Amino acid sequence: MVVSLDELLAEAEQLKRYINDLQDAIDSITESIASIEASKQALQNLNAKDSLISLDKKNFALVRSEGLKADSVLVYLGLNYYAEVKVEEAIKLLDKRKEMLGTSAQSLEDELAKSVDAYNNILALLNEIRQRASGRAGESTG
Repeated sequence: MVVSLDELLAEAEQLKRYINDLQDAIDSITESIASIEASKQALQNLNAKDSLISLDKKNFALVRSEGLKADSVLVYLGLNYYAEVKVEEAIKLLDKRKEMLGTSAQSLEDELAKSVDAYNNILALLNEIRQRASGRAGESTG
């Protein structure tokens, strides 16, 4: 199979964009998993006598809660749907969502590894072509 240098360069550029997209998707999933963990932690501390509740994802602002009580909470199901469930059920739903996201992240990480390998192979081939071209240029001037 013969491939032109332009085709090889285009393939490398396409793989580079794909790798960046995969990394962005993995980062988004990782952020969602961290948010789920924060939600679970808040739910587990919900009926504590004294607890701190984060007002944002990065814990820049916390509020002290004394005796906050809740029998049920709203849990995001996807597609802008929420379910009102007991706290224990909410934790189970969050665990299930976290597991699904973890599986998705693993699949994306596997795909990322394959794509990085393919990209590195193309770069190695391009470097070999460049070295051969430099060697030929040196021979013709020498």
